[in-house]
Formats: sequence, C-alpha cells, structure tokens
Amino acid sequence: MEYVTQTAPVDREEIPMEQSLKKSPFATYFLIGILAVFAVLSGFNFFFKPFSQYTPFSETVVTDVAQEQYVPEKIVPISQTEQVDAIVSKLTPDQKIAQLIALPIETEDFLASISAQAQARQEFESNQDAVSSAYVSFLAGEQLTQDDMEQFVPPTDLFLKEWGFVTLFGANISRTQATQVISYVDEKLATDTPVWSMVDHEGGTVQRLSGSSFTDLPSWQEQCDGELTDMFDPWKASAAELAQVGIDVVLAPVIDIATNHPILKSRVCSNDPEKVFTFSSALITTYQEAGILPVLKHFPGIGRSRKDLHTTFDKVSVDEDSVKLYKSLLEVYPYSAVMTSHVGVENQDATKPCSLSSDCVGQLSEEFPNVLLISDALEMKSTGVDDKSVYLEDVALQAANAGNDVLLFGSGVSQSDLKIVHDRLLREYNSSYEFREIVNAHVRKIIEYKVAK
Repeated sequence: MEYVTQTAPVDREEIPMEQSLKKSPFATYFLIGILAVFAVLSGFNFFFKPFSQYTPFSETVVTDVAQEQYVPEKIVPISQTEQVDAIVSKLTPDQKIAQLIALPIETEDFLASISAQAQARQEFESNQDAVSSAYVSFLAGEQLTQDDMEQFVPPTDLFLKEWGFVTLFGANISRTQATQVISYVDEKLATDTPVWSMVDHEGGTVQRLSGSSFTDLPSWQEQCDGELTDMFDPWKASAAELAQVGIDVVLAPVIDIATNHPILKSRVCSNDPEKVFTFSSALITTYQEAGILPVLKHFPGIGRSRKDLHTTFDKVSVDEDSVKLYKSLLEVYPYSAVMTSHVGVENQDATKPCSLSSDCVGQLSEEFPNVLLISDALEMKSTGVDDKSVYLEDVALQAANAGNDVLLFGSGVSQSDLKIVHDRLLREYNSSYEFREIVNAHVRKIIEYKVAK
C-alpha cells in the first residue's frame, strides 16, 4: 500500500511591480545599469560605426582551403655566369693571385708531412694539461724554457696559401697514395673555390700515376705506332681511374711533330701531323668525357728544337704543320688547355721564350680566347732564371703579363719559393691597374673552367 504525501498549495498572491522593486533594491540597480550600458553602446555605434567593417556570418563567403594554400615562388637555377660572378666577387687580392699558381707536390714527401702533422696535432691536444700548467707558471712570473714555450704553439698547416692548383710528382704513385693526397688537398684548400689537381700522364716514362690499381700505358710513341682502336679501352680505363681519385687536369697529349727527337724521344707521337691529330683528338675526347681537362703541349711546337729546355735556351722557326695542327685541334676542342713552351720563335722575338712573350701567347689567346693557357715549368733555365739577376718571381710576373692563366712549377720549387712569387705578384697587383686587370681576367677564366666542370 502506497502512501502519497501531498503538499498544501501555496497561495501565490499577485505582487504589484512597484512593491516588488521596493522589496528588492539590488534588482532595481542592476536593471538600470544594463539599460545605461545599452544606451552608451547604441550611441557609440551610431556615431563611430565600429562594427560596420565586419560581415555577418550569414554573408561570409567560405573559400576552398586548398585554393588558399601557400604556393612558393618557382626557384630559378642560378646561371653559370652568376656562379662565377659570386665566387670572383668574394675573392681577396691574395686569393686571386693564389688561383694562378700551381703548387708542386712530391707525393711521398707530402704523405710523410701529413702523417707528421697529424701526430704533432694529437700530441698537442693530449698535452693540454701541461700547457695549462705552464701558462699558470708564466702568469705567476716564473721563467719558461724553450720547450715550455713550444707547447703553446699548435702544429701549422701544410699550405701557406689557398693555391688554385696542385701538380702531383713522383714515380709509381699508387691509387691509395693519390687518393690520400688529393683528399687532403681538397679538404684544406677547397674553401672559397675548388682546387684542381694536375698530373703528367703521357704514358711510358712520363706517367706519375702508374703504381698499384692504375692502368700502365705504353709510351706515346708506342700508342701511335699501333692501331687507334686498340687504345680505346686502355684510355677509357685510365681516364676513369684518374677521375675517381680526383684528377682534374692531365698534362697530355704531346702534339710536337718530330722524328727521333734527341730530348723528347718516345714522348713524340709521330712526324705525321695527320696521325698526331687523329690520336690526339681521340685521346682528348676520352679525357673530356671523363670530366678531365687535357693539355696540348708544347706550344708553338718544339719538335725542331734539339736542346734540353730544362737546362738551356733554344729557338725554332715554327713550321706550318705545327700551326695547322694546333688550329685544327682547337677548332674542334675550343674548351681545352694549352701549355706554352720556353722556346724562342724566330719569326717573332727569337731572344724571348714564347711563354714570356705577349706576342706569342697573345696570338694564341686572341684566336682562341676560351683556351686555358698554362706555362711550362717556370724554373727551367730556358726562361732565363739564374738566381743572380733574374729570379723566379720575375719570370712568373712576365709569364702572367704575357697571357698565361696558370703558372706551373716543377718539383724542385718549394712552397716557400712560391710564397715569394705570390707576394711579388700581389705587390704588382696592388700597385698596377693594368696588371690588376690582367690578373682579374686570368682568375675569371680559371673560375669559369672550375664551375663548368
């Protein structure tokens, strides 16, 4: 049985509004406040219309989010000219001069220097406690020994300047040795602009990279005596090996025309200019396809010379075949390099080496402006260097003025010697507007070749 409790109905008597407000003064004030705020907002909106700029939600146009996504601007690849401009503009005069110079590196000696430097740096870093102790003693006024003072000096870098090129020297250099040297060179010198590695690679007695894991090429004369097609595979293999270790420039082929030359001997291809053209053009193509710059040598042709230009000066009359050969090859390969020799030219200035003559070098650069011109080794006695009245830096200045873009030096020239050369050219650069323009043109061509690779 359920029990339901009922509540007695309450008699809700109507209470007049006046009485209600009298009984609740808080409600009265609250209502007046709301009305006052509404009045103020209405007046503000009437005069200033702050909400007129907003669109009601009902009128808002909802756009597709996909259409409003950020679309980045199309990235336009920088042109080769712009790359060259950017690199050249950042080079200091010191760096520009260094770009012209090829540092000779004797491979075995250089590897020993790398090893010694690494050991010295390791000892320096592991000896920091002793250095700190010596420094504290120094601050306390104690006298330090020479050995103590040497502890403060870290091992010096192997390079005195940011050289633009290096030339590898040595016999039977192995793939491992070449890789170690070139890797170190690239790491230390390739800062603002790449450094290029060069090597003699004619074949026979003039092939520096002929050690382990390198294809051994016969002499240039033997190559030309055989069938051209027989050389395709060895050339291709050799070019690939050089490219893999980081070689950028090969100082070959020799295109001097001669028979039984007493100095060049088996380095000569043939006395037949057509055969020299055929074999040289095939070899140039092979190197260029591997990304290596070949160097035609020795302009304007030393096939008629009978003296060793390393030890004495000689002059020749340039024959028509040599002129035609260079012209024919450079018309086919306008972006190649040419090595200028130190032989005098009888129909120009027979007393001055071609490499130091603006007439001889200038004639070539005028007809083939894109060719990179590299001097033969400037310490050779045929340049006139005697270390008494004519110094290496004097010859280097003449070579740059004559039109050579790259200044080459043999293995007997030290880096200290090259610093003297560098500093002499730098003084001329800073004092002569004409020489400054010459150097700037050389540097620009060098950078153009490096960027284009």
